[in-house]
Order: sequence, then C-alpha cells, then structure tokens
Amino acid sequence: MRIQHLTSPLFGSAAVPGDKSISHRALIHAALSPGTSHIRNCLRAGVTNVMIDALKQLGVSFTTGDETLIVNGEEWQQPSDPLE
Repeated sequence: MRIQHLTSPLFGSAAVPGDKSISHRALIHAALSPGTSHIRNCLRAGVTNVMIDALKQLGVSFTTGDETLIVNGEEWQQPSDPLE
C-alpha cells in the first residue's frame, strides 16, 4: 500500500442527498416558526410527503422553488380529517 500526503489544502463542495430525520425536523421547525422558512435539500420521499400533507391539513402552506421548499408557518388549524 502506498500513502501519498497532500501538499496543499483540499477545497470544494459536495452535494449529499437529503436525510429523512433531518428533513422531518426541518419541516416541523419551519411549520412552528412564524413567517417564511426556506429548506434546501429536503428529502422528497413517501414519508416526508406524508408529513407535508399532514402539515398542510393543519394550515401550513408550502411553495416549491429552485431546489428549495418554502414553508409559511401560520397559525395551525383543526384538521377536517384525521391525520395520517
């Protein structure tokens, strides 16, 4: 095995996929916050889409931007149907 040491700092960026538990927490925090929140790289999968649908039933509004989910935290309302 040969190990080569770097002679200069490493710079750059990496795009990582969204994480389920972090996405859930970000959605709940944004929904509870007054005003508008922007969530980047939110995992869009079955379980997070169900969370978004439940929050919509509670009166939270969502808009999709370029790779950003915009959440408008409002006063929550009583849902008309049971939440999933």
